[in-house]
Amino acid sequence: MKKNNRAGRLYSDMLSACQRKQHVATFSVILSCFLSALGMSRFEASKAKSPSAISHFLNNYSWSTRTLIRVMRTHTLETLCAYLRGRRGRPPMLELIVDTTSIAKEGKFAELDGWVHTLNRVRGVHIVMLYVCCGELRLPWGFKIWRGKGTPSPQDLALRLIQQLPQDIFSRSRQLHFLGMQASAA
Repeated sequence: MKKNNRAGRLYSDMLSACQRKQHVATFSVILSCFLSALGMSRFEASKAKSPSAISHFLNNYSWSTRTLIRVMRTHTLETLCAYLRGRRGRPPMLELIVDTTSIAKEGKFAELDGWVHTLNRVRGVHIVMLYVCCGELRLPWGFKIWRGKGTPSPQDLALRLIQQLPQDIFSRSRQLHFLGMQASAA
């Protein structure tokens, strides 16, 4: 399956997670800004929706992130299985990549109360991401937000993400490589 077809299908599936027409339109603009890879994650550059409409969507509407995660995980499993079915010979090596992404925040954010902490000298929101990789595929599986000292560490969160992987992923490969991060709370 070609990369453009996979991305297009994921894009459509993610949009289906929104239930209202106006939310689909706004979420489509948000995804387009991120996926254009032109550094336009600042929504002022969008001509289709106003920055305030996008901000309102992100901050005020209660939309199900669980539905979005379920869509992404289904897409990941389908894409991985299709990729593996198309291969001949011995099973390929699977890699599980854990990455900690820090979104720096300055100032006070009442909406992010309990989420803004300092990790590796960066004050902000810290997200632990898990990717399943095989050959040319790098598929997102899930994420957890580190909630500061006294809560599970980023390493513990990574292990929880790995434990949530279905057995299908482990049984599809002879070799499974784990690539992790080294992080410590500041």
